[in-house]
Amino acid sequence: MTRPDHHWLDDLIHELEAGRDACRVVVARVDGSTPREAGAAMMVYQNHFTGTIGGGQLEHDAQLAARQAMVKQQAKTTQAPWKNYPLGPALGQCCGGYVVVMTEVIRASDLALWKQLAASRRRFIAHPDNASAPPFAADEDGAVLVSAITPPLTPLYLYGAGHVGRHIIDLSFGLPLDRTWVDTSDDRFPDHIPPDVTKLVAAEPAQLARYAPDGAIHLVMSYSHQIDLEVCLAVMQENRFSQLGLIGSATKKSRFISRLKTAGVRPDHLNRLICPVGLDAITGKAPFRVALSITAQLAQWTEQD
Repeated sequence: MTRPDHHWLDDLIHELEAGRDACRVVVARVDGSTPREAGAAMMVYQNHFTGTIGGGQLEHDAQLAARQAMVKQQAKTTQAPWKNYPLGPALGQCCGGYVVVMTEVIRASDLALWKQLAASRRRFIAHPDNASAPPFAADEDGAVLVSAITPPLTPLYLYGAGHVGRHIIDLSFGLPLDRTWVDTSDDRFPDHIPPDVTKLVAAEPAQLARYAPDGAIHLVMSYSHQIDLEVCLAVMQENRFSQLGLIGSATKKSRFISRLKTAGVRPDHLNRLICPVGLDAITGKAPFRVALSITAQLAQWTEQD
């Protein structure tokens, strides 16, 4: 399984520490219909690659150019880091647009620089367009290509390590989410949890929900309706959430709305409770299909953010 884009720096540093060069390929500009947007990137290594700039002949040619650039860099010969790709007849792709791709060789000797960039709290890397200077951390765009060090991650708090919750953790791999998984006891979690997921055991998940970051997405699906109600109440009382999704039925939503209203939750906050959570277009009650529906809605929410 390919690691999500926001882990590319970890992979790069691993390769550089092993003494292997790499190449970062970034879509710098686009015009017309193109397979990926500006900023899409992939990392090309000696024997493999991660990420994608859209697949097809464009990606094949870009990978070949990247590996050739690494060889030229080792031989200290001149290489052009920017290349124009018309996507019509020249590449045999039906998109018909136009793409400018930047190919940046990263040498193993650059390890210290890239560790510094990885540790930076700033969100962007600026790539000088003359390729004569190294990349540097930046806060805003300038007269250079600026690409994200990592995409901004939306905090996700998932309450419940049951069947649906486990599938959501698997399916949401690769979405730009900072995932926190909550349940009431350690033995409710599976033995293996992805390294980017924070597991939290909380006797009272509602208390933990009150300390979630601003703008977090909350998915509520514990084994207990009472726990679910308490979490929803805590999230709404704090009123710092981006989305609040509750697994269940229209009947469950009606009962929760009544109890939350009695507890003093404002009507405009009650209107933000999404139950049943998930896309209507994906039907079925099997745990995997329910999780698929919810994860698809998660993907929509991250696009909105």
